[in-house]
Amino acid sequence: MNCILIEFDLLIAAMKKEDRLKDTAETILKEVESGRLKGINAPFAAIHETASWFHNRQLFHWMVQAVTTPTHLRNVEWIALTPEFCMTASHG
Repeated sequence: MNCILIEFDLLIAAMKKEDRLKDTAETILKEVESGRLKGINAPFAAIHETASWFHNRQLFHWMVQAVTTPTHLRNVEWIALTPEFCMTASHG
């Protein structure tokens, strides 16, 4: 089975009001949620990046929702960011 990695950029594109990749990101996440895309992994670090993105823009009101929403995605295995993971990801 293939392993597909979704990261912060996809998550934030889906959450932003306007992003040139918003439609694509939302389509991908719908495919993940439905189970049509299999072998989906996401690093826990994406949650931290999301929180930082909202915090840096002082969007505190939206930060909690933005951080909790991805963790409720069905069909996603959340994985630790380890040195091995980084090496694997860097080799595409």
